[in-house]
Amino acid sequence: MIRGIAGTGQAAAQYAETKRKEMLYAYDEGVPFFEGVLGANLQPFQFEAAQRERILQAPNVIAIRSFEVTQDGDVLRYTATIETVDGLTTING
Repeated sequence: MIRGIAGTGQAAAQYAETKRKEMLYAYDEGVPFFEGVLGANLQPFQFEAAQRERILQAPNVIAIRSFEVTQDGDVLRYTATIETVDGLTTING
């Protein structure tokens, strides 16, 4: 198990990757995939809002200092600098 800032960053990135309805024990949590954020009609602003919300749910994440979305064809990616209880770290997805 990774601890400290590296562990918090890894957890936040994993939280951001979890799609809604993917977890049987938390069916209503995660990033909405089929509800229009992702899929055929990419919505970068909705993608950012959903990712921000999900990252802030990760343990030990206090705030998101910066968040940048890039689009390459039909792929959305992000880079976020997050404030954790251990300091600042950057995650990508």
